Amino acid sequence: MRPWLGNGLVTGGGAQWQIHRKLITPAFHFKILDTFQEVFSEKAQMLADELTNLADGQFFDFYPLMTHCALDIISETAMGVKINAMKDADSEYVKAIYIVADIVLHRWFRPWLHPNLLFKLSPSGREQQRNIRIVHEFAEKVIAERRERIEKFGKEEMSLDDVLLGKKKRLAFLDLLLQANMERNLLTTQEIREEVDTFMFAGHDTTTASTSWTLFQLGNYPDIQEKVHQELDSIFHGEERPVEPNDIVKMQYLDRVIKETLRFHCVVPFLLRRLTEDIYLDGKLVPAGIQVSIHMYNVHMDPEQYTEPLQFDPDRFLPEVSAKRNPYAYIPFSAGPRNCIGQKFALRNTKTLLATVLRKYKVKSLLKHHEAKYKVDVILKPQNGMKLAFEPRTL
Repeated sequence: MRPWLGNGLVTGGGAQWQIHRKLITPAFHFKILDTFQEVFSEKAQMLADELTNLADGQFFDFYPLMTHCALDIISETAMGVKINAMKDADSEYVKAIYIVADIVLHRWFRPWLHPNLLFKLSPSGREQQRNIRIVHEFAEKVIAERRERIEKFGKEEMSLDDVLLGKKKRLAFLDLLLQANMERNLLTTQEIREEVDTFMFAGHDTTTASTSWTLFQLGNYPDIQEKVHQELDSIFHGEERPVEPNDIVKMQYLDRVIKETLRFHCVVPFLLRRLTEDIYLDGKLVPAGIQVSIHMYNVHMDPEQYTEPLQFDPDRFLPEVSAKRNPYAYIPFSAGPRNCIGQKFALRNTKTLLATVLRKYKVKSLLKHHEAKYKVDVILKPQNGMKLAFEPRTL
């Protein structure tokens, strides 16, 4: 992934990663997320509108539509630009992201393509280079334009402190990153681009998967879906208005449904970590320097931590129940220093999308819970698309 994402937060390490993480963390302050709520709600409503002509009770593949919606959200919040993927899925930039992601996976499972020289000479290597150039040039163009804007209007307009105090209009992550870097000059233009590319990748695929898998589960459990509908009705009282930050806090049952969904369908299915010291597992030495893979599904299905782990039960995430479990028994966003910096962004985004769609529609799933098949990818995707059916709700 490095030719694409460089040494951004997902792929980087060491002292450089620590500098980047410290510089970027303030951009995920909850008050910053509040300013993004308008984008979440606007795109969620567009998604609900797109479903109007599809909500006839017939099954269709929901996944591509959700992917385009998530791309629209992340492009506007990360870069401050509209790519209109829901309306123009054939845009060069959107297609390039899909192609690069597919080639990364293609190379991953073909060891003979791992050496850089052989890969660059292969057809897929040349195709990847062409599309990475499109992605990088687009990001670099946006960075240049946003930097020029800061220089033109003065950094006062782009103040992070003012945004936190509610004095300034919404800024994209890129604006906040450029502003923070102007004060400390720690990142090169390439490093800023690598973080923007990382946001674009990590911020759209994950939201697509979490939203789609939650709808899949609700489509399998009408009783649980009804409880979600009741909660949303108690919050919105039938009003057709955007989801606001205060509404998000009230969606406690939906929050538990999402958490239980991520226990079964963890968006990032495994983590890789390199050991910095010797450890013993079941009396066996695992030496420092070894890279280990932590499989989330195995962790999340531990019967010692979860009673009847194969049963879908959102109430296992009631605060008093969760408090009894080991804190590392549930790690959909990883844990420790390298946990997901965007987890609050992701959960708020997912809740807004689900709340907007479920206020208008009922959902059914073609496949039963136990019939779900997965596509091996960087994230956990459905093997043959996400076949869902929607019908309008009557309040």
